[in-house]
Amino acid sequence: APKWLDLALKSIEDQFYDNWELCIVDDCSTNQETLNYLKTIKNTKVRIKFLTKNLNISGATNEAISMALGEYIVFMDNDDEITKDALYELAKAINSHNKPDMIYSDEDKIDTEGITSEPFFKPNWSPDTFMSIMYICHLTCYKKTIIDKLNGLRIGYEGAQDYDLGLRFMEVSSN
Repeated sequence: APKWLDLALKSIEDQFYDNWELCIVDDCSTNQETLNYLKTIKNTKVRIKFLTKNLNISGATNEAISMALGEYIVFMDNDDEITKDALYELAKAINSHNKPDMIYSDEDKIDTEGITSEPFFKPNWSPDTFMSIMYICHLTCYKKTIIDKLNGLRIGYEGAQDYDLGLRFMEVSSN
């Protein structure tokens, strides 16, 4: 719904760190309110592509990845909100940890009243734990060259596309 998309966009526009771009791919939405909302976005840091054929989540995400110009890709859903310091903390981690291949954050749920609940404090990176449970999810930041090397998300893994990418990513990542 446009309400959640607007909150997601505002959470990006309100970042302390301002060296970002947002790539949105509309996967043939049939919701006219959503289409109308997307057409009202005027921020020059936001690039929108309207697909003429439905590609599902993996294909649409790959389209967004192909639009991205930066060195890192951060995955967010259209109803996610990030804290004002999220991108700053990612940039800080990238610069202080010799440009790691992947970074992930803790997360929390927000209800319709804006109240947070169900915090998920994630463990340090553990390949063994990751083989049993998908715990990185959002917010996750990947080095784009590695995503490109893996040819992005695999078609046919919709619903588990993030986990599949993470598993393949850890096979080729060095840090």
